[in-house]
Amino acid sequence: MLNKLPIESERTNELSDGHNLYEQSDIRYSLMGYAFNFNDDVWKLSSNVSINWKLLENIENIHPDVKVGFRQMIAEVASNNSPFTASGDYEELRNLVLKSPYYDGGIITATLFLNIRANMVKNNIYKLGRIRTVLKKWQKLGFVGVETNISLTLDKLTIKGMLKGKAIRTKDPFKGAYTVTEKQSLMNWASNAFKDNILNLEEFTLFCLLMCTGRRPIQISMLRQCDVLVKNNQGKIEYSLNIPRAKQKNSFFRQEFREFYINEDLYLILKNQMQSIQKFVIQHIKNLEQDDLSQLPVFINEQNLLSIKNIAEFRNRLEYQPDFFHITSSKINSISQKITDECQAVSERTGDYINFFPYRARRTLGTDLARQGIGGVQIAHLLDHSDTQNVGIYTEDNIEQSLRIFEAMDEPMNLLADMFAGRIIRHESEAIRADDINSRKFKNDGKQIGNCGGSSACQNGIKACLICSSFQPLLGADWNELLEDLNQERLFQSKNGASELVLSSYDLPLANTAAIMEACNKILVDESYA
Repeated sequence: MLNKLPIESERTNELSDGHNLYEQSDIRYSLMGYAFNFNDDVWKLSSNVSINWKLLENIENIHPDVKVGFRQMIAEVASNNSPFTASGDYEELRNLVLKSPYYDGGIITATLFLNIRANMVKNNIYKLGRIRTVLKKWQKLGFVGVETNISLTLDKLTIKGMLKGKAIRTKDPFKGAYTVTEKQSLMNWASNAFKDNILNLEEFTLFCLLMCTGRRPIQISMLRQCDVLVKNNQGKIEYSLNIPRAKQKNSFFRQEFREFYINEDLYLILKNQMQSIQKFVIQHIKNLEQDDLSQLPVFINEQNLLSIKNIAEFRNRLEYQPDFFHITSSKINSISQKITDECQAVSERTGDYINFFPYRARRTLGTDLARQGIGGVQIAHLLDHSDTQNVGIYTEDNIEQSLRIFEAMDEPMNLLADMFAGRIIRHESEAIRADDINSRKFKNDGKQIGNCGGSSACQNGIKACLICSSFQPLLGADWNELLEDLNQERLFQSKNGASELVLSSYDLPLANTAAIMEACNKILVDESYA
């Protein structure tokens, strides 16, 4: 097995009653195939997860039996459960029990647990459910450091679970689901950011996958190129992803999957990303076969890949440390933070730039499905839940709290107006494609309202132009008339029974038209005082 470490020495540290702290220096393996020495200060359990035992040095008076029993317990968890489970158990026990002001340096007792519970903030009591499970198993396995028969007390306690879905139920504008308008704004900004090289291909692909699939980041990180599927279904081309499942009990890395259908646009983005990864890997590792390439991650850990010396080591890592080449959680967090930092899409609820993190995308998918009238069982399946216990938060009342964008605050409109100010042209001669009559953009009545500064191949209608960063609005155009036209179109659609999703597709074009109007008025007012 890869990374099998030699046993360098045996240690004979003493317990409080005189027996050995560690029977020997022994090598163990995490469920992900990573070797760790029981006596080392740091255990690396996967490409994402390490446990640092040095942190216990900052806690005074930990009983020696607790130190060894704690290690034995976490080693047992690490060998039989996911690295995230082992790390979570370690962190919760360290922070809530050993760092508690009620821990006096002895072994862990039922009295200590009860004292911690009695003095814990109500909203955090659910965390003790996890600790109770670990302590019961600790005692059952016979490891030192916990009170004999502690389970007798723990079994009598009722510990409520975590309150889930608060951000969704309260429609939190910073943590909850995006409104339809916010989602449109965010997707539009990301497309333009990729076109303008603000986001690279990897970042844009990750963003699109998170927004369109609603999957957890860990699931996206586990994707391999063989999971991107193209099928011919009776002459119709279908695209889908075979997405690995997460948070499944007793399930190993990439052991269970669920198919998720995607559109051609997302498939083409993924195809470009995968070709980029293949090109990068082929330059470093020679003689790879098609089967090897199909096992490459969609998002790769470049540093780990560059550490590989030959094809034999590449295949060995794939077999024994299957997550080795996959993007890390910290890298996904870094990309998410970059998107938030760079984002210039404006929220109509907060009047500020929209903040992005993956779980908002997941909450948005669930809320969107509920808006379309899809029931709990289907939502659970599409969000990859194993049951329906957590989907009620989506199927409850989902009427938008905020009024439509024109009834919202002035601040977001000012931000949008400032964004358009730099693109407004006074005359067609100032346009990027001034010499191309095909760049002209017209209203339905044939009046010109601006020019396209993008590709000559684009033949989109005026609604698409209004949300495109390449559109150059004409200062003298009748923007008030266009605003009225769009409002009338939306009203017509509403009277004819159009869905909420169709009606909401007008929100962003309407908002941008109003913002262009505002920007033009500012220019005209400034010029009148000049």
